Amino acid sequence: MALHSILASASQLSTAQLAGVFLFVPVLLTLATIFYRLGPLYPLSGTPGPLLPRLTGLPILYHAYIGDEAKWVHSLHERYGAIVRLAPNWVDFRDVRALHPIYHEKGGFAKASHYRNFDVDGHATIFSNTIHQERSLRAKAVIQMFSVANCKKNAHYFKASLSRFIEQCQRDKESGRVQMLDLARGMGIDAVTEYLFGISFDGLREYADASSKLDAKCDQPPRMSASAFVDAFTASSRLLYCSKWLYTLADRIDGFFFPNPELPSSAASLESFTRIVMANARTTIDSGNSKTSETSETFPVRLLRAGFSPAEVAAQCKDIMFAATDTLGMNISTACFMLAKFPETYQKLSAEIEAATIKSDDDIHQLPYLNAVVRETLRMSMTNPCEFPRQVGASGWAFDNVFYPPGTTVSCSATEMHFYSGIYEDAFAFKPERWLHATEIMQKALMSFGVGSRQCIAKGMSLWALNLVIYEVAKENILGGLKVSSEKIELLEGFSSRVVGGSIDLVRE
Repeated sequence: MALHSILASASQLSTAQLAGVFLFVPVLLTLATIFYRLGPLYPLSGTPGPLLPRLTGLPILYHAYIGDEAKWVHSLHERYGAIVRLAPNWVDFRDVRALHPIYHEKGGFAKASHYRNFDVDGHATIFSNTIHQERSLRAKAVIQMFSVANCKKNAHYFKASLSRFIEQCQRDKESGRVQMLDLARGMGIDAVTEYLFGISFDGLREYADASSKLDAKCDQPPRMSASAFVDAFTASSRLLYCSKWLYTLADRIDGFFFPNPELPSSAASLESFTRIVMANARTTIDSGNSKTSETSETFPVRLLRAGFSPAEVAAQCKDIMFAATDTLGMNISTACFMLAKFPETYQKLSAEIEAATIKSDDDIHQLPYLNAVVRETLRMSMTNPCEFPRQVGASGWAFDNVFYPPGTTVSCSATEMHFYSGIYEDAFAFKPERWLHATEIMQKALMSFGVGSRQCIAKGMSLWALNLVIYEVAKENILGGLKVSSEKIELLEGFSSRVVGGSIDLVRE
């Protein structure tokens, strides 16, 4: 009877009155949400942070999109302390003690759903998969390829690309300008594809061809075909925190209003190369070669033999190409930039190498100052400067006597760990010497490849390769007579950073 009376009363309302009711309800719900999120009953009410992030996630979406996310988060920590709210349900920590429970303990918390925005061609990759068991099955099939021991056995792949990199650096040096970012990207993608796929992308050859066709007075730097794809992929990370449907919509709108004329041909080049890689892998599978044969040891063959579909394996190949190009490219070019900017550091490194007796690659990795330069480069190189978000599990999590309920997003970031003066003295200065007597907390805070069970699968390979590259650069005196063309490397900050202008140049003095 009561419901009948309500419906009867509603039927007597005018159109204007009904419209008022329908407008009033969402307003009431919005006000209730605001009072709840600001009130003492909200589970994170005791966690400090500015007003807007406590109400909505729009501020972090905005700062990620415009490219100053790391600076914004840093300003919040400077104002509010080591623990701060980035969104209603998101807490960021500038505390080394938080790294272990968030990323290490029992495998760490699950990756936040945001990572699925990094899926490739509709497939979750080893990087973007948020389900631990699914990711582990794929990683298990290929993890051996990324071990340092395997890299040593296949060092000729890396050294061939490194030799071409050094030769091109020397040619560019003679011309008066070394476009280090694209050169380093070329070396990274060539070495990794030749080793993992059994065929080189030939990025350095593309770079050399592009260089030979440029007019001497042209300001446009040479580019290999993969660079536009890498730039587009890193640019898309500014939308990482959007829900999936909003990410897709925003990415399409962004592409419509701000088209990249290089992207279609770049994507086509990657697609064509991936088809060749997959065709070679299928030929190996169809030939019935033994699993222990050399040709079957490639990355795609291992995944295909593990039972994953060709479409997914192709997506995994594209993802690893992006990671190799972006990570190695940024780290190598940052190292060269810093060594050119600080010649006394370069001279000290060169002196160590000249005085050393190198009988094998293992001897290279034992050079203390070289190792210090590599670690300081990784601390300063902001390939992934922002948060690595995780979601608290079903049982919740207590940290420093504060309980964080299930589903809370928690994170730490490379910027806050790497540039915190409480961990690294004079944190914004490039000082490799700090690593000669590194403390345990300094080692723990270095999170260039992520941390815990979900850290970058290629961490060992990348560190090994970076040591080799910097050693050869100093040994061949590539940076002698070169200086930086700008005071610092300007970045647009997001989950993946983007170099403003798309190049890191060294010029003749």
